Amino acid sequence: MKFRTVIAAAAATLFATAPLAAGAQTAKPAAAANDAEFQEKLALTKRYIAAIELTETLDSTLKAMMPMLLNDIARVEGLSPSSPKVRELQEAVTQSVLESAAILMPRYFDRMAEVYARAFSKEELEALVTFYDSEMGRSITAKGRGVVPDAAREMEALMPGYQADILTRLCKRYECSAPLKAQARPSST
Repeated sequence: MKFRTVIAAAAATLFATAPLAAGAQTAKPAAAANDAEFQEKLALTKRYIAAIELTETLDSTLKAMMPMLLNDIARVEGLSPSSPKVRELQEAVTQSVLESAAILMPRYFDRMAEVYARAFSKEELEALVTFYDSEMGRSITAKGRGVVPDAAREMEALMPGYQADILTRLCKRYECSAPLKAQARPSST
């Protein structure tokens, strides 16, 4: 369960750094894929994704989340942090995550480009590309990627309490098993 939480947190962190995700409205019905304006918008969206260096941001996010993922897997495997097997596990986890992301992310970006091309006007996409291709936009992109390790550490610090709070709330609404109840804590809100 924690492995999926780490991956979800990584994805959330990634798209929290992408302003496009915050500004998107519900996508309108699909425009014809051969529609000239849609194709222009699709090209602009792909330029925007490149301008915000989304692939590099994802890499930074995944690398920053790696310690939390590694700790969870090592715990499941019953390995102590000082075990020599942890180094082997670290290499295997890192390579597995990065290889999987290299396959998934281009497909995801293509699909998201279509969603964003439907959600934004050509003028909005042009404004995004113009801004993120500017010196200020490149600076913001670089700084955003640079804070990912700190953001991941903050998320890692908050995650146990967050998970416990979710379980507490869940167990109030659903008959949880004893092991789940043991991980819950009194809600602070």
